[in-house]
Amino acid sequence: MNITKTLLAILDEAFDRPPTPWAYFTNGDGQSGYFGTLDKIDFHDAGRAIAGNSIAAQIQHVTFVICVANESISGNADAPDAPDAEQWRQSWSIDNLDSKTWNRMRHNLRTGYADLRQSVVDTSINDDDTFAKIVGVIAHVAYHLGAIRCKAQAIEQTQPENIE
Repeated sequence: MNITKTLLAILDEAFDRPPTPWAYFTNGDGQSGYFGTLDKIDFHDAGRAIAGNSIAAQIQHVTFVICVANESISGNADAPDAPDAEQWRQSWSIDNLDSKTWNRMRHNLRTGYADLRQSVVDTSINDDDTFAKIVGVIAHVAYHLGAIRCKAQAIEQTQPENIE
């Protein structure tokens, strides 16, 4: 078994699509990861607060988390093991969401994912700490993907064409 290949498959499924005909935790349709889900959401809906926060806030936070994880996994000696409380709070903050900002946020998520993926490829997973960091960030992004998909479903159900 190649642990790096398996971790990458799970990470790819969360963001893009499963690399196999079956899926670990999404629908496996290529549309249930971050990119497929977010491509169907405009900035108006992304900015709607549902159950405490918006999809945009979730994306801002996830992008922050994967960037922090990437720094740690890639061995950046200056990277903190964990962000402080203020950084964590700010990771949920969105100012003036518009179409341009929403597109930039989705671009930043894609870039963050690509960088994180490359760090996993480049990193030798030969100790518990590195393995735990990678599994931890995968669990974190999977959790938020579920929250975002629930919010997206709630938004879809409130669209005029879906109300009976």
